[in-house]
Parts: sequence; structure tokens; C-alpha cells
Amino acid sequence: MSYTVSVRNVRTLEKALREGKTPELDEECRHNSHVLFEILKHAPRVLPRFAELAEEQVHTIADSVAYLVRTDTIIAGGYALGPNFLPDTTQPKIHGEDGIQVHLRNDPTRLHPGWRVPQEYTQVAAEFFRCYGAVIVWRPDIRDVLTSDRNSFTPSFPLADVTAFLLNPVDLFDYKYSPEEKAKFRQRLQRDIESV
Repeated sequence: MSYTVSVRNVRTLEKALREGKTPELDEECRHNSHVLFEILKHAPRVLPRFAELAEEQVHTIADSVAYLVRTDTIIAGGYALGPNFLPDTTQPKIHGEDGIQVHLRNDPTRLHPGWRVPQEYTQVAAEFFRCYGAVIVWRPDIRDVLTSDRNSFTPSFPLADVTAFLLNPVDLFDYKYSPEEKAKFRQRLQRDIESV
């Protein structure tokens, strides 16, 4: 049994990516996309073929993951198995007051091919794997650069691990979903629960 996780309209993103487009991002997503883009600059350390992507493709990845990710789960340190309801409030943050937009949580020079994410980051990595996996499936031009296996999620694992290891949650804007997004999410999740 699987439960709805994404709050945003996944079908809209899938359609855009399959058509070679990127999703329309609001300001909080744009900020988080910038943070992810900066972190993805370190991805070639563990996934050398990532360096072969065009900058536009890396922006597409960052935009799409920013659109999909549940910031509330990342800020809380991961996600719980089973139905994951939205919190009633978001976590307000002040970004960049120290003049730094992206605070890396760990030293990226520790990354190398064969590196494995430490256990304490695996829950956060799992949430990012969900997001990177969708991009890999829906944008075959990106997948084909990263792996020769056309049916593989393999590149999603190192991308998720690097993001979880380097991302400092203080850099993320916690999303304030629209009332319509929240209502549709709750309806989908309720249907999932009732089908068990």
C-alpha cells in the first residue's frame, strides 16, 4: 500500500517534464530551487556523469525537486512511513541575514564515487529519492546522460544522498500551500487510508 505524499499537483509536473518544460514556480519554490542547484554542483563528486548535464537540465532537476519536496518533512528531519499529514503551521525562517544563501551542513570534499550517506541522513535522503526518482522517470533525456540503463532509478540514490548530506534545513523556505492544494491533498490521503 502506498500513501499520497506530494501536496502539489504531480500530474502537472509530469506533463511539463515529459514535454521538456519545467514547472511554474512560486517564490518559495524558486528560493528552494536555488538552494538545491547550489548543492547539485557537488553531485559530480559521487556521480561523475552528472557533470555532463547541461546547466538547463540541472536547473530543471532543481526546479522539479523543489516543486515536489515536502519541506515540512525535511525540516522535521525526514518522513514517517504511512500517511503523513500536513502540519497546521509552517516554520518561519530568515534567510541570508548573514550574507550566506546556502549553508552546507557537511564538507563536500568528503564526497567521492563509492561514498555512502551516513545513517542519520537516510530518512531525509528517502524523501529526496522520491523527488529525484520522479525527475529521472519523467525526463529521459536527463536519465540517459546519468545512466545507460533505461529502466533505472540508480542516479536518484546518489543525488538524494548528496542532497541530504549537504542540505542545511535552515536554508529552506517551508511551503505555505494554498487552501485548494491542502484540501485536495487531504482528500487524496483520506481515499488512500480508506482503501487499506
